[in-house]
Amino acid sequence: MMLRFAAKTWYVWRREGFGGLCSRLAGLGRRRYAPDIFDFFHQTDTGGHIPLWRLAIPSSDWESGVGYSATSPEDFYHAMNKLPISRNEYTFIDLGSGKGRVLIMAGEYGFRRIIGVEFS
Repeated sequence: MMLRFAAKTWYVWRREGFGGLCSRLAGLGRRRYAPDIFDFFHQTDTGGHIPLWRLAIPSSDWESGVGYSATSPEDFYHAMNKLPISRNEYTFIDLGSGKGRVLIMAGEYGFRRIIGVEFS
């Protein structure tokens, strides 16, 4: 049972990214987000969806990637509220950080340190 859950989690992560995984864990299903109020208030451009083929990836690692989809603040905060930790004692690491929306939210959420890794 646990192996099946882990395999499905990995599959969703690879196909839908962090936002898709958060949505699934929160029971919200897969959604696409239009430009939103988050970018307006933060004066950023982190919203939307970019297919993998439109990203500049100068290596064969592109085969391991997925397109970019913005994570909604609701999904992020819902997932973070499930964690039984004191966030100011932990480092938040976002593998596949895309445009950095989740990093901004993690910073506002009070993590001690924020690290983003992106290969596009």
